[in-house]
Amino acid sequence: MKTRWIVLLLGALGVLGIPTSVALGQVRALLNDDLTGFPFAYNDDGNGFSVGLCMDGPAGHCLGAPVPHPADPYSVPDNFTPDAEAFYWRADAAFPPPFDNTIKVLFAQEAAFANAAGDIVDGDQVTFSRIRFTSVPGSLIPDTWYRISHPYGEDDVQTSVQGQLKFSDDNGCLAPPCNFATAPQGRLTSLLLWDPSAPLPPAGFVGDPLIEHTVVGGPIRDTVTIEKLTGKGGTPVPGPPVVQTDTFFVTGKLSGPAPAPAAFVSVVTQALTFGAREVDDVAPAQTVTVKNRGSAPLLISGATIGPTTTADFSVDTSGCSAAVPRGGTCDLAVRFKPTASGPRTGVLTITHNARNSANTVALAGTGTPQHALQILSARLAKGYGRNGKGGLSLSKFKAKGVDLVLGLEPATQLLRIRVIRILPPRAPGGKPRLRLVTTEFVAPSPGANGEFRVRFNPPAVLKAARRGDFRVQIIPLRKLPDMGVPTRLDFTIDHA
Repeated sequence: MKTRWIVLLLGALGVLGIPTSVALGQVRALLNDDLTGFPFAYNDDGNGFSVGLCMDGPAGHCLGAPVPHPADPYSVPDNFTPDAEAFYWRADAAFPPPFDNTIKVLFAQEAAFANAAGDIVDGDQVTFSRIRFTSVPGSLIPDTWYRISHPYGEDDVQTSVQGQLKFSDDNGCLAPPCNFATAPQGRLTSLLLWDPSAPLPPAGFVGDPLIEHTVVGGPIRDTVTIEKLTGKGGTPVPGPPVVQTDTFFVTGKLSGPAPAPAAFVSVVTQALTFGAREVDDVAPAQTVTVKNRGSAPLLISGATIGPTTTADFSVDTSGCSAAVPRGGTCDLAVRFKPTASGPRTGVLTITHNARNSANTVALAGTGTPQHALQILSARLAKGYGRNGKGGLSLSKFKAKGVDLVLGLEPATQLLRIRVIRILPPRAPGGKPRLRLVTTEFVAPSPGANGEFRVRFNPPAVLKAARRGDFRVQIIPLRKLPDMGVPTRLDFTIDHA
C-alpha cells in the first residue's frame, strides 16, 4: 500500500502523552546509500547492531512486496518495493484473541517517499520512526480514555464515538530534502529483537514477521498493556487490564554481524518521591528495580547519590551485588533522612557493564521541623504508692520496679529509662553527685483513653543496691536512641 503523504498525527481523537520514556541508548542513521538515496542502515547503539532496508518479501522475512529484481541491489527508482514504503525495522504487538484482529500497536523505523501520489521518486526520500496505535470501530468502549504502556513510554488515548483508537507519533525527516543523520528519532531510542532464547531468529535477521516471540531491548519494558482509565489524566480502573502481551512480530534485516551478547539495562522507576519527613527521621525505604533486558549477565558496578554529596538520601546496593541474568532483576533500596527543613533533592546514578550505562533516578523529599516529644501526664499504676514525700519507696521500687501510665504527645515509639544514684557532695555545701546505675530502652504499650503504659523491672544491680537516694528519669526519644532528649520526667526514690 502506497504512502500518499507523511504526516504527524497527534491528538485527532484526544491524546495525552505521558513522558516516561528515557533515552537509554540511541538509534541513528548511518551513511547514505547512493543507489537508494536512503541511509544504508540504522544503528542501535544500545543493543549493538545495525539494520538495513528489508525488501525481499515475506519469503525473505521482510514485510511487503519484494523488489522487482531480487538478485540485484536495492535502488531508486528501478529496484524498490512497489509498495513505495519499506522498513528497516518493525515490531507489532501480538495480542491474544479477540484483540489479535482488532487492535494494532506497532513500532517502526520506516522509509517512504513524500509526494502527493506516493510514487517512487528520487529526491523525495524521507525516513521516520513511528509509534502507532489503531483499532477497528467498536473494539473498545466509545469516548473512553485508555492508557497504553509500551517499551517506549506510556500514552493516554481517547477513543472516538465509534470506539476506535487512532494515534501516531512520527519523528524524523518528514519532508525532503533530508539530512537523515540529524533528523530527530523521538522516543525510539532502541530496537526490539528476539529474546536470545531458542528458537533463534533466521540467520541475518533480528526476528521474523510471521512468528510471534518474546523480545529484549526495550528502553523501559518489553511488553504492551492496555488499561481503561477512570477519565482523562485518571488512574487505571481496578481489575485486570483490557489486554496485555509480551510477544511481538519483529522485522529487521541485519547490516553486518549479529549483535554480540551484551547486557542492556532498564530502570522502570525514573523518580522517587518520599514526601514530608521530620529532620533526622528515616522514611521507609523505596525500591528501584533494575532489569537486564540484554543477552549477557549484568554487573552493577556502582550506585551513588549526587550530583554533589547528598546526605539526605542513602542507597543499599546489597540486593544488586550478584550478577543479574538476562531477563532478571535486582533491587536497590533508597532511604530518605532529611538533614534540614525544606525541599531536599538528589540523583541516584547507577553504573554497570551494559552499553547504556549509566542510568539515573531523580530523588525528592521535604524536611520538616522536629516535633518536641512531651510527657503530658504521668501517674503510678495501682499498687505503686509514693513515700509521702513525692518520691517512691525504695523498698517498693527494688521489689516491683516502676509501673507508669503516661500521656505522650506526639505518641513516641521509644522511651529511655535511666536510674541515677544521688551521692552526697564531696565537700560541705557542694552539689550532690549523680552516678548512672543503669539505662534501658522500652516501648510504651497503648492503653485505654489514649494513654500509654510503661513497665520497668529493675535489674539485679538495683535490687542489691544499698540504701540511698535514687532518681528515675523517663526520657521520650524520637525513633532512635541517638536523636536527642527534648523533655524528661524525673521520679525521686529515697530510703524512706
